[in-house]
Amino acid sequence: MLLLALPAAAQDPFQPGLRWTREADAGDPWIPRALALGAHANEVWLAAPSGNRHLELVPVAGSGTQPALQRDDSVANTLGALAVCAGSEASAFFALTQLPAPDSAHRSTLCARRDPALQSGNGASAWSHDAGFVTNGPARIACDAAGERVALAVWDSALLEVQLDLLEGSSGALLVRRRFPALALDELALSADGSRLALAAGLDFYLLDAQLVTRHHEALATSTHALALDGDGGLCALGGSGELRLFEAAAGGGYALRWSHPAATGELAARAGLSRDGRSLALGWWNAQNGTAVRLQLLDTSAGTTLWEKYQPGTPGGLQNLPEALALSEDGERAAFGLWGDGSGAPELLLVARTGGVLLSANLPGSAQGLALDARGERLAVGYKLVHANVFGSLGGVRLYDTGERELAQLAQARVGSPLPLAAHRPGAGALFLLEGQPSSVPLVFPRALGELLLVRQGLRVRLAKAAADGRADFTLPVPANPLLIGSERHFQAAWRAGGLLHLGRTRVDALVL
Repeated sequence: MLLLALPAAAQDPFQPGLRWTREADAGDPWIPRALALGAHANEVWLAAPSGNRHLELVPVAGSGTQPALQRDDSVANTLGALAVCAGSEASAFFALTQLPAPDSAHRSTLCARRDPALQSGNGASAWSHDAGFVTNGPARIACDAAGERVALAVWDSALLEVQLDLLEGSSGALLVRRRFPALALDELALSADGSRLALAAGLDFYLLDAQLVTRHHEALATSTHALALDGDGGLCALGGSGELRLFEAAAGGGYALRWSHPAATGELAARAGLSRDGRSLALGWWNAQNGTAVRLQLLDTSAGTTLWEKYQPGTPGGLQNLPEALALSEDGERAAFGLWGDGSGAPELLLVARTGGVLLSANLPGSAQGLALDARGERLAVGYKLVHANVFGSLGGVRLYDTGERELAQLAQARVGSPLPLAAHRPGAGALFLLEGQPSSVPLVFPRALGELLLVRQGLRVRLAKAAADGRADFTLPVPANPLLIGSERHFQAAWRAGGLLHLGRTRVDALVL
């Protein structure tokens, strides 16, 4: 079990712990509130809507004090929503902004794709989409796993409707637009395959297909931010006061209730998340009666049984605790929770296993504001305020934690004209191979080999390096000083020999060149 008291110093890439920290300072105050992992989880894409409002792209590879790779301050005059989402493709970074129009009491809503390969404008917009009306209401953004579809929801305060636009991720083309009666806009969810959407809009709950046709609708007793879909939209979790309900796709295209999970007295479902495979549900309860107690749960979706639970009672009359963010690995084996904290020194960040163990625990400088977890639950980015959410403060930061389980690590951002450092690790191996090639859509299995080849066999390049006593081998690869390479990716896998067999590592590193 990787229960960690995590130091501030950088860690060995093959040991569990904190990789890097990026924090605001008095000369440049900001607090991040939305985070996403993009470009095959090699970049952290974040929005800072407090203080000096801006967007940032921060490389995952690095250690110690981490600088931003790109920063966009053109959104400094936003008024209202400033949020991000990202897909797995190298250029699938999306941003939501609301700008004053025509005055500070109204705002226009824009959704844009930001391509880090476009150096003009420091990651300039590849396209921008305007919702087409002004409002003084909120907006939400979501994208599918690859970034092929983007959903934009905006509440029209004049007509008391939510406008929902579904856009093509690559071009920004409007695929379909619908409007729905709603007294507010609370949450938006899009399935990983882009086939289903869920909308919590005040006292209305909608489940929609890819054409935004309503497959399920009902009136709610209370509004909620606890809303989630699994990978294909076959399951939808909806929280509320006193219960969480899990809906499943039914014959005829509608949805039916699978089960209802009750809360304790006074509890409100604050956040919910479903794994892509639909096996696991993460849930954060907030006690609305005392404001200080929270309960975190990881549930099995088949019957609603509790796999793991943690209760933090807080201090009566003390700081308000809140489950601010949560995320799950694709296979449902791991779940991450980010809390405001109660000031007691209890961790604000937790990574737990479906089997019930705490894998990672961290006491943040202040309250968690957002988090992002990679597909395997091995890398966790968390945004936080430097003091508790109830305490005045204008500074925040981002940290990246890693469980140290990968056998291949990229040590720095790939840049044109600079060397690209990678390291492989396998205890007991005398030497390690570094394989480079194109990613394979179908992993290959070979006789007298353990594991799968994740790269295309044709054109595969193989490098060999002697391992140190601890089983680590380092590789330094040249990146030509060719600007045409900006935005491209290089793909790597580690291998080694043991027991007369070739062993293929399970990690594929996709290095984005900038």
